[in-house]
Amino acid sequence: MDPVNTLKSAVEVTIKVKQYLESVKNASEEQKKIQDEIGTALQFLLKLQDKANDKDWGETLTSLAVPSGPLQRFKSELEKIAKKLPLGAGTFSKAEKTLTWHFKKDDIDKILLSIERQKGYFQLALQTDHMYGILRFF
Repeated sequence: MDPVNTLKSAVEVTIKVKQYLESVKNASEEQKKIQDEIGTALQFLLKLQDKANDKDWGETLTSLAVPSGPLQRFKSELEKIAKKLPLGAGTFSKAEKTLTWHFKKDDIDKILLSIERQKGYFQLALQTDHMYGILRFF
């Protein structure tokens, strides 16, 4: 898959999951933690997406989008979450949303750890790009 398309699909699933989690009233602490992690990761992904068409950025983006690479692993984690969430989240009552949270604490911990790890890769890529930009002036 094309790195730009891989990034785009990761952004799309991230937004979908984030929107659902934000729509849940009286979210549990676990839901809030996942929401926060996903929100931060989305910021990194959007910055990466802004740079996706920069010719100097292609190699870095390609390294993030390799099969089983950071973008694919992140997207897979978000897809695991999305599969357990009801579609059309805006039509569910508060009670139904509470009942649809199907994650165990161990699952949540694993998801959070994986998301945090992939965020680190995204952040490193952005920092590397920043340093590359500075070095171009010297």
